[in-house]
Amino acid sequence: MIAVYWITGLALVLFFLAAGLGKALKIKMAREAFDRMGVSHTMMSAFGGLELGAMGTVPAGMVASSPFFASLMPWAVAAIIGLQLVMLFWQRRAGEPFAAMVGPAFVIGTSLAFLLSRSFVGVG
Repeated sequence: MIAVYWITGLALVLFFLAAGLGKALKIKMAREAFDRMGVSHTMMSAFGGLELGAMGTVPAGMVASSPFFASLMPWAVAAIIGLQLVMLFWQRRAGEPFAAMVGPAFVIGTSLAFLLSRSFVGVG
């Protein structure tokens, strides 16, 4: 279960690092996607910043022995799940194809697996 904990934790961090930076830096692909969803570029950047902020606590909680980060990490992962549910809502409202919804669904599934493996490992 320790391997699942580290694999899902690192997968979350890497996936969100790429997605959050793309939104925060307003790359062309992210701008086009958010334009189709009817979301402003300022909201897109704020959304990316929230993703990066929430994701920043996961690696800190995984390696730091601080009880503060250990207790903050499940809340950050819950925020990540909430952000992905908002993203799925926006995509559904815009009529995006199912393939576009794979990313948020992957993050939600990985987040749940991470929290489950974290409870078995006994971290926090």
